[in-house]
Amino acid sequence: EGFKTMARLFPGRMGAAAKFARTAMRNGSALAELEPLGEVAKAARVLRMCKPPVNSLTLEMLEQLSDLITAADSDPDCRAVILASGCPGIFTAGLDIEEMHHPDPDRLWEFWTAVQEVWIRLSSSRVATVAAIEGHSPAGGCLLSISCDWRVMSTGQPGSRKPFLIGLNETKLGIVAPFWFAETFVSLVGLRQADYMLQTGALINAEHAARVGLIDEACAHEEVMDRAVARLTEFLSVSDAARHASKMLTRKPMIDRLLAHREEDSRWFTKFILTAPVQASLTEYLQALKKRKM
Repeated sequence: EGFKTMARLFPGRMGAAAKFARTAMRNGSALAELEPLGEVAKAARVLRMCKPPVNSLTLEMLEQLSDLITAADSDPDCRAVILASGCPGIFTAGLDIEEMHHPDPDRLWEFWTAVQEVWIRLSSSRVATVAAIEGHSPAGGCLLSISCDWRVMSTGQPGSRKPFLIGLNETKLGIVAPFWFAETFVSLVGLRQADYMLQTGALINAEHAARVGLIDEACAHEEVMDRAVARLTEFLSVSDAARHASKMLTRKPMIDRLLAHREEDSRWFTKFILTAPVQASLTEYLQALKKRKM
């Protein structure tokens, strides 16, 4: 089904479609899909994550996201993408902890390389990108959203008093955000705010996030997609080439720093994750998670 969807969206460009299909077939299912946005914005697509229950970012999920971003970039009819979730109440819970808990070292390296690749491709994408955040967005979920060009976030589910939260909360799990997470974060909220939030692993609600610049708009749940489409319309009103060149003025230096130190970053991450204190912290977190589910 994933292959058919890609073939329908990208006639004559089956290279990207076939690549996605191979990934989907290897992993048994499509964990993310690229959909037409419809008559509202014919030049736009929705990249919808659909890995219940929480869109956890496994190696396979990251590979499919990377392939779909590339497919959108290679489609001449696509000028913009909305990144969204098909799982109610969650954008994505972030990197799958199981990928880091007592991992196979080779898979861990491949996993981290895939995280890097998604960030590089999303941050540098030719198309305009808007994150439609209709749920919680911690850690890796926050990274995906801040890699987009604009962020619209729901304040919470209708009828619920619990707000949706967003932030880089890695320290709460006993791990550390790499420099390129931090640089992207700093570019939005500023050095002092980033310093405090990264150290404490702060998760904040949408209204707070809008005040500090972590997101651009906080709104009622039912307004998120309409607001996202409205912002896409603004992006589509200017030259694609000029818009992308302007985007890369600030993005390229950050991307170049990772590319120059990519292997070093992967070595640091894998060595750090495999240390006894980090593994103990991840074990404690997973045990607490299981207790909450009981």
